[in-house]
Amino acid sequence: MTFAELVAKIRNYTEVDSNVLTDSIVEDFIRDAELKIFREVDADYAREYAAASLIANSAYLDLPNATSSSGLTSTRRAIIVRSFLVEDSTQSPTTKVYLEPKDTSFIFEYNSTGATGVPKYYAMWKETTIIMAPTPASAYNCQLSMFIHLTIYQLQIQLLILVITLLSYCYMQH
Repeated sequence: MTFAELVAKIRNYTEVDSNVLTDSIVEDFIRDAELKIFREVDADYAREYAAASLIANSAYLDLPNATSSSGLTSTRRAIIVRSFLVEDSTQSPTTKVYLEPKDTSFIFEYNSTGATGVPKYYAMWKETTIIMAPTPASAYNCQLSMFIHLTIYQLQIQLLILVITLLSYCYMQH
């Protein structure tokens, strides 16, 4: 199915034309559906990893470019951070801490004094920026696991592969 066919099906189903359901609205509708799928299905094809160094005394981290499982750097944007691991090498042996996701209001309330230390919590500040609490006291190394932005075409290919895999599994069970 092409993008145009999908848009036509949505408009036919809702019984409205392009004056009401503009291309922009349909694209947002489709994007929201994709995001719901990403949140609910932990699919490896959309998961990528990135390493970064936190900046001492800065509560913010700009999301780095992701690295795919093949080792190639991607310029695709993260849309959902699944895990955030911070390595505290100031201790011996190095400790690794997974940060807990929270809302930005929690981050500000938890760290209203601007305390520094090894971060415990994070929240999405902007689409490409994370905020942490407490504020990192050192330039800790970190690793992020995230879902990345896929184009409609990439998503269609990956969903087709998923359907084929599921059908193969069902066939083998019988």
